[in-house]
Amino acid sequence: YLTDGYKFCRMTFVMLDAARQLGSRQMIWLDGDTVVRQDVPAWYFEEHVPADAQYAYLGRGRHHSELGFLAFRLPEALPLIKRFADYYDSGEFLSLPEWHSAYLFDRAREEMPYIRGHDLTPGCRGHVVHQCEIGLTFDHTKGSHRKKLGYSPERIGD
Repeated sequence: YLTDGYKFCRMTFVMLDAARQLGSRQMIWLDGDTVVRQDVPAWYFEEHVPADAQYAYLGRGRHHSELGFLAFRLPEALPLIKRFADYYDSGEFLSLPEWHSAYLFDRAREEMPYIRGHDLTPGCRGHVVHQCEIGLTFDHTKGSHRKKLGYSPERIGD
Protein backbone atom coordinates (compact mmCIF):
# COMPACT_ATOMS: atom_id res chain seq x y z
CA TYR A 1 0.00 0.00 0.00
CA LEU A 2 2.91 2.38 0.58
CA THR A 3 3.32 3.17 -3.12
CA ASP A 4 -0.17 2.48 -4.44
CA GLY A 5 -0.95 6.05 -5.47
CA TYR A 6 -3.62 4.91 -7.92
CA LYS A 7 -5.67 3.22 -5.21
CA PHE A 8 -5.48 6.12 -2.77
CA CYS A 9 -5.65 9.17 -5.03
CA ARG A 10 -9.34 8.77 -5.77
CA MET A 11 -10.43 9.63 -2.24
CA THR A 12 -8.61 12.96 -2.41
CA PHE A 13 -10.43 14.05 -5.57
CA VAL A 14 -13.83 12.96 -4.23
CA MET A 15 -13.13 14.79 -0.98
CA LEU A 16 -12.05 17.97 -2.79
CA ASP A 17 -15.09 17.92 -5.09
CA ALA A 18 -17.46 17.42 -2.16
CA ALA A 19 -15.82 20.21 -0.15
CA ARG A 20 -16.10 22.62 -3.09
CA GLN A 21 -19.76 21.76 -3.59
CA LEU A 22 -20.60 22.15 0.10
CA GLY A 23 -19.06 25.61 0.21
CA SER A 24 -19.64 26.95 3.72
CA ARG A 25 -20.66 23.90 5.73
CA GLN A 26 -19.36 20.99 7.74
CA MET A 27 -18.11 17.82 6.10
CA ILE A 28 -17.38 14.42 7.60
CA TRP A 29 -15.40 11.94 5.52
CA LEU A 30 -15.84 8.21 6.14
CA ASP A 31 -13.96 5.50 4.28
CA GLY A 32 -16.16 3.14 2.29
CA ASP A 33 -15.45 0.32 4.75
CA THR A 34 -16.69 2.36 7.71
CA VAL A 35 -19.93 1.21 9.30
CA VAL A 36 -22.20 3.72 11.04
CA ARG A 37 -23.30 1.99 14.25
CA GLN A 38 -25.87 4.50 15.49
CA ASP A 39 -27.64 7.69 14.46
CA VAL A 40 -25.32 10.67 14.15
CA PRO A 41 -26.92 13.65 15.95
CA ALA A 42 -26.78 17.17 14.53
CA TRP A 43 -24.38 18.29 17.28
CA TYR A 44 -21.87 15.51 16.53
CA PHE A 45 -19.60 17.69 14.40
CA GLU A 46 -19.28 20.48 16.96
CA GLU A 47 -18.64 17.90 19.69
CA HIS A 48 -15.58 16.59 17.83
CA VAL A 49 -14.25 19.68 16.05
CA PRO A 50 -13.58 22.44 18.60
CA ALA A 51 -14.48 26.00 17.60
CA ASP A 52 -10.78 26.92 17.30
CA ALA A 53 -10.04 24.04 14.88
CA GLN A 54 -10.75 23.77 11.17
CA TYR A 55 -10.64 19.97 11.03
CA ALA A 56 -10.40 16.85 13.19
CA TYR A 57 -8.42 13.72 12.43
CA LEU A 58 -7.26 10.48 14.00
CA GLY A 59 -3.56 10.80 14.70
CA ARG A 60 -1.20 7.93 15.48
CA GLY A 61 1.89 9.65 16.80
CA ARG A 62 4.86 9.22 14.49
CA HIS A 63 2.96 6.75 12.29
CA HIS A 64 0.72 8.21 9.57
CA SER A 65 -2.78 9.34 10.52
CA GLU A 66 -5.86 7.15 10.11
CA LEU A 67 -8.15 8.58 7.41
CA GLY A 68 -11.22 6.39 7.99
CA PHE A 69 -12.78 9.43 9.71
CA LEU A 70 -12.06 13.09 9.01
CA ALA A 71 -14.16 16.17 9.79
CA PHE A 72 -13.71 19.55 8.13
CA ARG A 73 -15.04 23.03 8.77
CA LEU A 74 -15.57 24.64 5.36
CA PRO A 75 -14.42 26.82 3.71
CA GLU A 76 -11.63 27.22 6.30
CA ALA A 77 -10.18 23.73 5.69
CA LEU A 78 -10.59 23.84 1.89
CA PRO A 79 -6.96 24.94 1.24
CA LEU A 80 -5.75 21.89 3.20
CA ILE A 81 -7.98 19.54 1.21
CA LYS A 82 -6.82 21.19 -2.02
CA ARG A 83 -3.16 20.79 -1.10
CA PHE A 84 -3.81 17.15 -0.20
CA ALA A 85 -5.28 16.51 -3.67
CA ASP A 86 -2.58 18.60 -5.37
CA TYR A 87 0.06 16.03 -4.42
CA TYR A 88 -1.61 13.60 -6.80
CA ASP A 89 -2.83 16.12 -9.37
CA SER A 90 0.65 17.59 -9.85
CA GLY A 91 2.51 14.26 -9.74
CA GLU A 92 4.54 15.57 -6.79
CA PHE A 93 3.71 12.40 -4.82
CA LEU A 94 6.07 10.46 -7.11
CA SER A 95 9.08 12.13 -5.49
CA LEU A 96 8.04 11.12 -1.96
CA PRO A 97 8.89 7.90 -0.12
CA GLU A 98 5.22 6.92 0.36
CA TRP A 99 2.33 7.55 -2.02
CA HIS A 100 -0.74 6.60 0.02
CA SER A 101 -3.31 9.16 1.11
CA ALA A 102 -2.57 9.09 4.85
CA TYR A 103 1.08 9.94 4.27
CA LEU A 104 0.16 12.78 1.91
CA PHE A 105 -2.53 14.11 4.25
CA ASP A 106 0.07 14.37 7.01
CA ARG A 107 2.48 16.18 4.67
CA ALA A 108 -0.27 18.69 3.80
CA ARG A 109 -1.01 19.18 7.52
CA GLU A 110 2.68 19.85 8.19
CA GLU A 111 2.86 22.40 5.37
CA MET A 112 -0.21 24.27 6.63
CA PRO A 113 0.03 24.53 10.43
CA TYR A 114 -2.05 27.74 10.30
CA ILE A 115 -5.05 25.56 9.37
CA ARG A 116 -5.55 24.18 12.86
CA GLY A 117 -6.37 20.52 13.31
CA HIS A 118 -7.66 18.66 16.35
CA ASP A 119 -6.20 15.20 16.97
CA LEU A 120 -8.98 12.99 18.36
CA THR A 121 -6.50 10.26 19.32
CA PRO A 122 -3.39 11.90 20.79
CA GLY A 123 -0.84 9.33 21.89
CA CYS A 124 -2.80 6.41 20.40
CA ARG A 125 -1.46 3.77 18.03
CA GLY A 126 -2.75 1.02 15.80
CA HIS A 127 -6.47 0.81 14.99
CA VAL A 128 -7.19 4.16 16.65
CA VAL A 129 -10.86 4.54 15.68
CA HIS A 130 -11.75 2.45 18.70
CA GLN A 131 -9.46 4.27 21.09
CA CYS A 132 -11.69 7.34 21.17
CA GLU A 133 -15.36 8.28 21.25
CA ILE A 134 -15.62 8.03 17.45
CA GLY A 135 -15.51 4.23 17.87
CA LEU A 136 -18.87 4.31 19.65
CA THR A 137 -20.51 5.68 16.50
CA PHE A 138 -18.35 4.34 13.68
CA ASP A 139 -16.62 1.02 13.04
CA HIS A 140 -13.83 1.11 10.48
CA THR A 141 -13.65 -2.48 9.26
CA LYS A 142 -10.21 -1.86 7.83
CA GLY A 143 -8.27 -4.82 6.48
CA SER A 144 -9.32 -8.27 5.29
CA HIS A 145 -9.61 -9.75 8.82
CA ARG A 146 -12.09 -7.10 10.00
CA LYS A 147 -14.02 -7.24 6.73
CA LYS A 148 -14.42 -11.05 7.08
CA LEU A 149 -15.65 -10.63 10.66
CA GLY A 150 -17.93 -7.75 9.67
CA TYR A 151 -16.75 -5.70 12.62
CA SER A 152 -13.58 -4.63 14.43
CA PRO A 153 -12.73 -6.77 17.46
CA GLU A 154 -11.07 -3.70 19.01
CA ARG A 155 -14.36 -1.76 19.29
CA ILE A 156 -15.25 -0.17 22.58
CA GLY A 157 -18.67 0.24 24.16
CA ASP A 158 -20.08 -3.20 23.38
